[in-house]
Amino acid sequence: MSTKSLKRYRYDGPMSGVTLRDGKASREVMLIPGKETELPADNPHVKALAARGHLTEVAAPAAKTKAGKQEEK
Repeated sequence: MSTKSLKRYRYDGPMSGVTLRDGKASREVMLIPGKETELPADNPHVKALAARGHLTEVAAPAAKTKAGKQEEK
């Protein structure tokens, strides 16, 4: 599965397992209420979950410096 269009989402729906297909490649994902996960933004199933309000896009976590501290942007 291509990683170029992955976005971070928070899932707010019933616990669910899904298979996301991208051409010949597929990816098994467990969706757990209240947890964040990276999903392909252009996948039809991801778009449908977002339209139903089950997925909310969240900002990517801030990059950490070598000292392990969060960088301010």
